[in-house]
Amino acid sequence: MKAGKRDDLITIERNGGTAEDTFGGVQKGWATYATVWAEVVYGTGSERRQAGNEGAQQSATFRVLADPETLGVTTADRINFNGTWDIVNVSPLARDGIEYTAMRRSAA
Repeated sequence: MKAGKRDDLITIERNGGTAEDTFGGVQKGWATYATVWAEVVYGTGSERRQAGNEGAQQSATFRVLADPETLGVTTADRINFNGTWDIVNVSPLARDGIEYTAMRRSAA
């Protein structure tokens, strides 16, 4: 995987459990798991048009270099990059990369 395309710094977050907020509600306690350089590819044109029309979800693919931290990422984790992205798929990419497919709510 060529380093030149990985020009966006992303933060991978892991849920550290739950905590009660001041109103008695339960909040997830997300913490930084790793900060890595990624190539970010947003969904196809048709996916972008559909998200814009429906105000629904936006997809993106995050390609990172494989290392012990990035190999440990699962769909229970999330990505923080210009908003919060829920990881829906983790796939190996060639010999030295990992690809995360993630979704986020489009801004209304």
